[in-house]
Amino acid sequence: MSLASPRKAISLHRQMIDLRGQKPTFSEFERAPLVPIRELFESRQDTEMFNLYFQYALNGSLTEPEDLVYLLRSFLRTRKNDEALEVMDNNIDMIRSNRNLLYEYIVISSRFGRYEQMHNAITFLDERYGISGVNSKVLQALIKARSSEDVIEKYIEKMDDRFNENSPYEILKATFNTRNWDLARRYIRKVKSSARGDLLILRTYFRMGDLQASRKYFLKLTPSNFNESQVLQIIRIGLQFGDTSGLEKWFEQSPLDENQIEVELAKNQYRAAIADSNFEQAISLFKKIHDSESFTRRQILVLTKSHKESPVTALNNIYEFGQNNTTLLSLILPLAVRFGDMNLAMEVFHRLKSITLCSISDKAIHNQYFEAVRSSSNVQILYSAYRDLPSISYVGQSIFHFASYCDEVIHLLKLFEPEVDQIEDCNLEAMLLGKIADKFAGKHRYEAKENYALVVNNSIKFGGAERQVVHCLSAQSFEKSLVVWNYDKNTSSNSFIDDVRNLGIEVFDYNLRRSPPTNVYTDEIDRLLSLIPEITTLNPDLKNKIRNLVGILLQQKPGVLHLWQDTTNVLGAVSGLIAGVPRIVMSARSLPPFADGDSTFPNKGENYYFNNSYVRELYKKLLQFDNVFLCHNSENGLEKYVEWLDGYEDKMMLLRNGFKFNDFEYKPGSMKKSKIVIGSVFRFVDVKRPLLWLDCAKLISSGLNQEVEFCMIGDGPLLQSAIDHSKEIGIDHQVNFMGYRDDVSTLLPGFDAFMLTSSIEGLPNVLIEAQASGVPVVSTNVGGAKETFIESASGIIVDSDEPQDIADAMIGMLSNTKIMTDGRLAGREFVESRFGMKAMHKQLHKILFEDFE
Repeated sequence: MSLASPRKAISLHRQMIDLRGQKPTFSEFERAPLVPIRELFESRQDTEMFNLYFQYALNGSLTEPEDLVYLLRSFLRTRKNDEALEVMDNNIDMIRSNRNLLYEYIVISSRFGRYEQMHNAITFLDERYGISGVNSKVLQALIKARSSEDVIEKYIEKMDDRFNENSPYEILKATFNTRNWDLARRYIRKVKSSARGDLLILRTYFRMGDLQASRKYFLKLTPSNFNESQVLQIIRIGLQFGDTSGLEKWFEQSPLDENQIEVELAKNQYRAAIADSNFEQAISLFKKIHDSESFTRRQILVLTKSHKESPVTALNNIYEFGQNNTTLLSLILPLAVRFGDMNLAMEVFHRLKSITLCSISDKAIHNQYFEAVRSSSNVQILYSAYRDLPSISYVGQSIFHFASYCDEVIHLLKLFEPEVDQIEDCNLEAMLLGKIADKFAGKHRYEAKENYALVVNNSIKFGGAERQVVHCLSAQSFEKSLVVWNYDKNTSSNSFIDDVRNLGIEVFDYNLRRSPPTNVYTDEIDRLLSLIPEITTLNPDLKNKIRNLVGILLQQKPGVLHLWQDTTNVLGAVSGLIAGVPRIVMSARSLPPFADGDSTFPNKGENYYFNNSYVRELYKKLLQFDNVFLCHNSENGLEKYVEWLDGYEDKMMLLRNGFKFNDFEYKPGSMKKSKIVIGSVFRFVDVKRPLLWLDCAKLISSGLNQEVEFCMIGDGPLLQSAIDHSKEIGIDHQVNFMGYRDDVSTLLPGFDAFMLTSSIEGLPNVLIEAQASGVPVVSTNVGGAKETFIESASGIIVDSDEPQDIADAMIGMLSNTKIMTDGRLAGREFVESRFGMKAMHKQLHKILFEDFE
């Protein structure tokens, strides 16, 4: 293989020898000059760019700094983070000799937690270039690295010295790229008016979510002040205001013809339909714009999920439209596998293969075919495509890379005919991660810190599981630290991060790159993980998560690794086995992610399968290790996980949710009221069945001899449907839709009774919270609901889904003096004894440390 300068005609000279037939055949790849890197970047041919140029960049053979910049940006947008860092390290001399490359290096280093390299590069930049080296990208890096306020303010002073009156513009660029809206608000009004400044201001207001300010600023702008590219950007923002009346003059200034304007309007309508989860309208618009828009797999996924009932139905609709479109087929195939629709997946696979076989010289179609098969992560599809390679006449790099990849997977996993066709679970992730667990568990041991646990959850953003993580962190009987992904995305306004900080808990970010010792995280482990397709919509950062978590574990040396929620459980447990953690406890909640045809529990939906398709097989593998356990927050949940995993009950434990009941005001209450208030708190989604709740409410109202008011607290995609339904059945004047509230604990005491009609629940916290406020409850017999109250004493469980049965239970409870008086206190005492923080912390310590006491 030879390489000329990238600015000249770069040519590959490679020959492939095919030994699969009776006689070897020799094929030489095309000798056409390599496509320039910038051209590949601008046409988003990232896979092609990686295949062509990665080794050259790794060897330091690229000579043009601009090429290296485009290559790094391509790697970043396709999540090839390791490769980007490796290329940077192998081209450090070129980077140090070029200021623009140095800026990229500083930003990338900050993004992946390489703060020492970032600061060293900033120091080098200052020494070599002085004031002329000051740049918004350096400020961007300092903000991303969560530098102190003093460090940031001092750098802003340097920017003021360098850029003078243009300094606010440069500062705003850095805040825009880091979403630091507090700093943006300080400088946005100081930006000097100019075409680029006005566009940045508009984009900043819009990205901040301040539609009123962005629209107001938009109306002040004059089209003739901007170039065509800027006009198009402004049009696309203006279209999203909902009112297109002010856009005529912008269209006149733009290079768009009438057809192109129609397409832009359709694109905007498409975005609105997606936001409204209106699949029918979205797919209609998609058909109009797909020729003018290069849709990515993520965009197709978003389109499928706009279908309120079934993403798989949506995917089938997209397939019906795009049966002859190889680009769409290549995007649909891995999504169909991930959603579990193997009938659709196999139909798409065979159709795509047929088109590929008939397109002998079409490089693009072959590239799409091989990429789609690999991205499917299904070993039967992979093996079938590999078996059919002799039928493909095309000779090019893509077939060489695909054949090499298949050879390695087949060798490592020992996939041979006819056994490969008999594999029940064909998930490549589960097979490769299982192999890592089998081969490397127990290879390393460390001296663990006593009475210390490392707690891992993907985030600490507001949610039921996340609240319980914080409650566990508040236990005083042992030391602990927390690990999350993308720490800086957990803010005071969207997460429990302030509660964590107030507890004095150290927080690690396993999005930041770690380099574990190679005698533990070996080259073989790294290679096995590299064989898992790194697709952002399917396996976001899987390899990085495992490697970085191994690094944190080896640094902290916990005695216990406490993991939360299914995907984090299995990836974290694999990491723990590699690192040699003495005890690994996984925590599950609710029902298993998906059900089989004969399961006794309902299926949670296609989206759950999409996100957890490889979880079950890994649970089964991991629970075979003596030091790996699974706990659940309800008895019902434990039973369902035992069923789902075909056993392992001896490895499962119960850890009930904990509550701070002093947050809930208890009022004994009285039934001597002119109006009864029946309420509920839930998100308006299918599994909560808000329309059934309203049907029950109508029957309750008809069956009571006194006035009744219904209060529904919460929001969600079915809220408007619920409001419409209340009008249709004639009770809208009795129902108070209160929307999302953050003061639920103060509202619950105002209820006389609480009603829950869900079809799927884990352990319904709202039933516990209602009783803590002295409110008796009625609930369908779902999940762990019956574990949360005393039947016929503080509430009633209903085994039926019929509205009349649920209504009769509520009417009966309201007329039961014992429940409505004594039951209020009984419910409060019951939940305090079973779900209080003291009880939770005692059980938590037993689960985490029973083998160490």
